[in-house]
Amino acid sequence: STMSSTAFRILTVCVAAIAVAAGAISSTNELNFDENQRTAENYLLYAGDARCTATIEGHNLDYRPAFELSADLASEFLGPNPSAYGNCAAICVQRGTLQEHLLHPLPEYTGKNLSNVFSFAFETCQKTEVGFLSYNANPANVYWVNPRGKRSLVGNLLKGERNTFWQVSFLGHRFAIEDSVTKQLLLEVTVEYDAIFHIGDHKSDLHIRDVSRGVRDTCNAEWGRANRVQRTFTEFGFSKGKLPADLWASISSYYYNNRDHKVLEEWDTRGLYVNWWETDVFFIPMPWELKRIWQKRIKLLVEAWTGVDLETTDIYGMRRYEDGARLLSHVDRESTHAASIIMNIAQGNVRTPWKVEIYDFANRLHEVTMEPGEIVYYESARCLHGRVRPLDGGYYVNLFAHYRPNGDPEWFLKPNPPGTPAPALDIGTCTSDGTVVTCTGGYETPYLSPSLATLTGPNDMYQHWLDTDPKVLAAKKHSEL
Repeated sequence: STMSSTAFRILTVCVAAIAVAAGAISSTNELNFDENQRTAENYLLYAGDARCTATIEGHNLDYRPAFELSADLASEFLGPNPSAYGNCAAICVQRGTLQEHLLHPLPEYTGKNLSNVFSFAFETCQKTEVGFLSYNANPANVYWVNPRGKRSLVGNLLKGERNTFWQVSFLGHRFAIEDSVTKQLLLEVTVEYDAIFHIGDHKSDLHIRDVSRGVRDTCNAEWGRANRVQRTFTEFGFSKGKLPADLWASISSYYYNNRDHKVLEEWDTRGLYVNWWETDVFFIPMPWELKRIWQKRIKLLVEAWTGVDLETTDIYGMRRYEDGARLLSHVDRESTHAASIIMNIAQGNVRTPWKVEIYDFANRLHEVTMEPGEIVYYESARCLHGRVRPLDGGYYVNLFAHYRPNGDPEWFLKPNPPGTPAPALDIGTCTSDGTVVTCTGGYETPYLSPSLATLTGPNDMYQHWLDTDPKVLAAKKHSEL
């Protein structure tokens, strides 16, 4: 989603007393965890000489207790060689981090050989972004509230997703949102982590409607768009992997902290790709700096997969699908979405795996099951993809990132450069026993659909949508009983 941003630093810091550990902790079990084994607080973990300890003990950080690490625990966090991290090292641990992820902080949140550890802690650990999204009838005023309760206007908040207001802030800062017309107080928050808050919600528009003609037209258009793309990067157009532990820890903790701050996504003017008229679709907006950090790291993964220097174009989500959600097979925007990645962030009460359906360069169907922390790379402007079978479960949360060849918005109109892997068009004769597929061509095809389905044109896409209608699937299931 495209969001407007107003961000400037408020250099005043609220100071509140915190406890600095008397003696070093020797196990992460000494930290405070919630019922889901995630950190219940932000932490500053440090190791160093007496001057390092004195510096940290001499300062207070809002909403971030500080703990010295024992020598053994410091070696687990920072490496076995103390000289590598010098006389003072510190690590920012964000609230909501899984205990199993504690030893994998992002490099951006690890400081070694620090001459001024407090500056690192304040500028790196304490700095946050807080966002506000309003569906209030009137514009709203956003105020920063100082420790004495005095308000300072920092921005105006207009209605709608595209007007989401982001503010650079610090842990412990307070904000108040007021209706600019009625002067009613709409929201008061204290910043405890990178967060998004919403006032009201987008109107749900669930209703019975006949979309068959629109779906048929969309299938025709998407088939044409997919076949317009000339350039490819890999043999099959997709692959599966996992997020690095530190990156997954950061993304997962942001989702966990904001999982109850979801809002209805504004799908009612965006076509039929998601069945928003049958089931609500939610999303959790993400702050600019975290997106920048994440996308920079994800780009390295996608570059390694494609073998091409890329530039970032878009990252969006976190999108939460509900029971019954369907995604029509489609391709993404050609100029910006050459090589993309799907990240599964969370899922709950999923009764049947909700597989990503991807068609390769020979239009063969592949079905990929995902778990939280897993990723699917895909050439999203060329390979038709979707989840046409309805979600059979509670919810499913994904994040999407997109890239293109560096400085080349018309990449899709060009032939493959020398050295590009040849598309796997002929994989031999394939047979299926209904579960396992074997092919004679020597390629590994772990996700090839046991149905051996292959598209011959947009009519097949449309028929697949008809065949996977919930009513059709229910009738078929009933007849098999």
